[in-house]
Amino acid sequence: MVELAPSDPDVAQLAASMSKRLQDAFAGALGSGEGVANQAALVQQAIAITNLYFGAQAMSKTGQKMPDWSAVLSSIIGNRA
Repeated sequence: MVELAPSDPDVAQLAASMSKRLQDAFAGALGSGEGVANQAALVQQAIAITNLYFGAQAMSKTGQKMPDWSAVLSSIIGNRA
C-alpha cells in the first residue's frame, strides 16, 4: 500500500495514519514500565523502529527473510521488563 501513496492522496492519508498508529504503539511499549526521562528520544526510537518494520516489509516482497522480529526488537531496545 505504501508504494501507492505518492500517487494517490487517499492512500497516502491512510498509510500516514497507519504509520502513526504503529509509531504510537511502539512508543507506548518503549515507555511502559518505567519513567521516561527523555520523551524526544523515545519518539525518535519509535520512529526508527517503525521505519525498520516498514523496511522489513518491503524487503520481504523481494524474497528477503526477516530474522525473528521479536529478537531483533529485543536487541534494539534491550531488556525493558
